[in-house]
Amino acid sequence: MGNGQWMLGVLEGSLKVHVQTSSVTHEERPVLLLRYEEESLIAFGECAALARPLPGEPSLSDVREALKGRSIERLARTTAARGGQRPPAAVIASLFGTTPVERAVAHVVEMAVLDAELKEAGTPLGSWLRATRTSVEIGGLVSVNQGEHFEEVERRVLELLQSGVSRIRVKIRPGFDLEPLEMIRRVAPAVQLQADANGGYRLDGDEVDGPAALDRLSSVGLALIEQPFAAANVVDHAALRSRISTPIALDEGVTGTQRVQQILRYGAADALCVKPGRVGGLAAAVEVLRMAEEHGVDAFVGGFFETGFARSSLIALAAAPGATMISDLTSPSAYGLAGGTSYPVAVEGRLTVPTGPGVSGVDDSWLLEAGIDWQPLPA
Repeated sequence: MGNGQWMLGVLEGSLKVHVQTSSVTHEERPVLLLRYEEESLIAFGECAALARPLPGEPSLSDVREALKGRSIERLARTTAARGGQRPPAAVIASLFGTTPVERAVAHVVEMAVLDAELKEAGTPLGSWLRATRTSVEIGGLVSVNQGEHFEEVERRVLELLQSGVSRIRVKIRPGFDLEPLEMIRRVAPAVQLQADANGGYRLDGDEVDGPAALDRLSSVGLALIEQPFAAANVVDHAALRSRISTPIALDEGVTGTQRVQQILRYGAADALCVKPGRVGGLAAAVEVLRMAEEHGVDAFVGGFFETGFARSSLIALAAAPGATMISDLTSPSAYGLAGGTSYPVAVEGRLTVPTGPGVSGVDDSWLLEAGIDWQPLPA
């Protein structure tokens, strides 16, 4: 099939609670969407890029400009070379480069093309991913703001526990790390706990931002410390593993198969956080999970505050081979984004992998009713 129309739109949104990281604070969360329409078929792709990204990552505006320019032109040329037929999802990643913007573009285009293919075939994403489980456990995120009252933190943690989460990630930063973790532990003494540093610490740091500060966090019983150092510091992460007792996971450093090969070669991580939007798409994410499994490294699926459409796709990915740990799968309603009403409801702390056709496997008609201003692309 081919000769369809491509459109871009932005769904405005904001987070219920501002999320403070070591470098930026996430407040507004507009979502860039790609729409493909061909006769009675309507398919979607959702961009993971944030309005205020972490250092080294593309912004929503970066990806939007790329899609309106060179990237969509490349897709148009490929379609023309195929006699007007759109290229299959399996080759989309090869049409784009390996820069952060190009990986983000590949992700959203691949998602839209794959959504079209799966809907045409009546196939759920779980089958395409060869998921080995029909349900998965749920992990959630808590961001504690400095000076925040304990009662407010307690309320958010209890809401997450009531929603069925069995693992909580907590944002930390130098000078404010042990305190938020201890607050969560007071409310949830038995929950699996991870600290997410977003690259804010240094191997040559002091008692505030060095290995000693990170080692102190073991007192609250952490399952992992996620991305202690900057994304490119593979060697430093390998060195840190021998200096502290808590396992290390990499997140921002997991940018594709070449970087993962380096991480595995140096022994820089005990676990990987795999995000399709960062590695270049769902196909690339599956390959990263395979590589981790082959090397005996744990992995889990992470998110970027998606709508219910893209968030549902992560459930299927979290059920794929290689995803050995609890993934970030709380409903978009938990952080304030749209599409939560179509998101699967947890039963006894587990989410059932969606079985409907398409990338999300759930009803995505709400995207047509959300008041999005869809702008045709010149492809």
